[in-house]
Amino acid sequence: GSYRRPTETEWEYACRAGTTTAFCFGDDPKQLALWADYADNNYQSTRSVGQRRPNALGLYDMHGNVWEWCLNKYANYPGDATPEAEYHQWPTIRGGNWHVAASECRSANRCRLPGASVGNMLGFRIIRTIAAGAASNQKSPTPKQATEDKSSPPSSKDDIPVTP
Repeated sequence: GSYRRPTETEWEYACRAGTTTAFCFGDDPKQLALWADYADNNYQSTRSVGQRRPNALGLYDMHGNVWEWCLNKYANYPGDATPEAEYHQWPTIRGGNWHVAASECRSANRCRLPGASVGNMLGFRIIRTIAAGAASNQKSPTPKQATEDKSSPPSSKDDIPVTP
C-alpha cells in the first residue's frame, strides 16, 4: 500500500465517525474536554496522542491537540461564490488545536495556512491506501475463533488488531 495525508473529505469522515453533530460525541462543547485538548483545558502545549477519549472509529485526537494538514488546498464549498484569494493556494488544516476555542475544534471547522508554516500546534495524520484485493486476501477469525483465543490481551492500544 501507499501512504499519504487524508483529503479534507476523508479527514471529516474519520472525525465524524458516523455522526452528524458538531463533534464526534454530540453538540455540547462542554463535553469536549473528554475528547480534546483545547484552550479551555490546555492552554499550554501539545500532548501525547491518546490522552483523551477516541471517537467511535477508535481514532484519537481528531478534535484539538494539533491542527492536521490535509492533502488538498483550501477551496470554497460548492455554491460559495467568494472570489479566490491567496489563501486558496494554501493547504487545508482541520481539527483545531490546544490553543483555540471549542468552536474551532468542531468536525466541520476548516482553516488554512501557508504550506511553509511551522509550530507546535501543527501536525498530520497518515492514511494507508490498500489495493482492493489485498484486504480480502487476509483471513479474519470467525466469531468462534475470536472468542476461543485464550492468548493474553494486547499490551497497548497499538497492538489491537483491526478487522475490516
